[in-house]
Amino acid sequence: MKNTKLVINIQELVSESWSVGKLSNMIKISYLTKGRGNNPKPVIIPSKIIVNERFVEAVAMYIGDGKLSDDKRHLDFTSKDRDGSFYERFL
Repeated sequence: MKNTKLVINIQELVSESWSVGKLSNMIKISYLTKGRGNNPKPVIIPSKIIVNERFVEAVAMYIGDGKLSDDKRHLDFTSKDRDGSFYERFL
């Protein structure tokens, strides 16, 4: 299998009605709600995501042990396993 990588440019995926600010290799994404209510907090994420073995491992771990909160707004991941190479790279 050929070792290729895909780079996702996050800014290209953001709606034009939202605000995007550049912070070196990160971007800050925010938007204002219409009408009443609090505005959501902005999110700061990498401006580009490289889809490689490490990224796929993270997605697989979330699929295996992750969950979506009851309010459907937050992702959660918990694992007490210390035997994986992925776990040790990030701690």
